[in-house]
Amino acid sequence: MCSHDVGDGINGDDSDGNDDGGGGDDGDDNDVGDDGDGGSDGNNDGSDDGDGSDGTLSANIDITNFSSSWSDGLALCALLHTYLPAHIPYQELNSQEKKRNLLLAFEAAESVGIKPSLELSEMLYTDRPDWQSVMQYVVQIYKYFET
Repeated sequence: MCSHDVGDGINGDDSDGNDDGGGGDDGDDNDVGDDGDGGSDGNNDGSDDGDGSDGTLSANIDITNFSSSWSDGLALCALLHTYLPAHIPYQELNSQEKKRNLLLAFEAAESVGIKPSLELSEMLYTDRPDWQSVMQYVVQIYKYFET
């Protein structure tokens, strides 16, 4: 459903010369989706709960950076669906309905007190939102639910 053409993603290279926060394998074994067990669920138990073959949310999301990978709102919705499944009907979302996806994500986050640090207009009218702003918002979500 959702596919992003973001180049090779190494050192932030996404085919347009802009550094949007992407990064390749830096040798630290902390890269997105690589927990060293052959799976991608982060559990280090050998299971693979995030490859999409079992109907999990990541089946439709390819996150390679903090810019274009988040622009259609699906990644934000998937992240928030993890914590607030009643607020995000993830299986009903479509990458072509960018405004709906973003509004759902922002409303879900605000419902628990997370203030939006992203501008809807910036996200709607560009395929490459500012990666630092996206990362800041993701960090806010992480801190709220995980700390």
